[in-house]
Amino acid sequence: MNDVSIKEKELEHTINEPIINAQFDLSSTDKHLIERVCDSFINFARIYAPDCKDVCRLKTLKGDITTRKAPCGNGTASWDRYRISVHQRRYNFSIPNSVLEKFINFLKGTNVDITLTIKKK
Repeated sequence: MNDVSIKEKELEHTINEPIINAQFDLSSTDKHLIERVCDSFINFARIYAPDCKDVCRLKTLKGDITTRKAPCGNGTASWDRYRISVHQRRYNFSIPNSVLEKFINFLKGTNVDITLTIKKK
């Protein structure tokens, strides 16, 4: 009974706040980590913003570096290749400021890079 009254008070409080268009960009080199974070984030986001859409997967950025093993020039020419892939996801929300703070606090402990962009209407 108390939980229902608390949620109703929170909803009444958030209705009076101005709406902000926020864009969250999440990026990580670990594909499994970013998928876990995105799943938990979308489940959390649907509590406060039920009309939110699914994740928008951005193009995976790939980088290659080829370097010589023996930089002094002696010996046979052998090469090392290093590759990195950066996986990116994007969320767009129209939410009040109090919900935005909850989203930021939820994403603080994750090991993914987060870029928050607030768009003007």
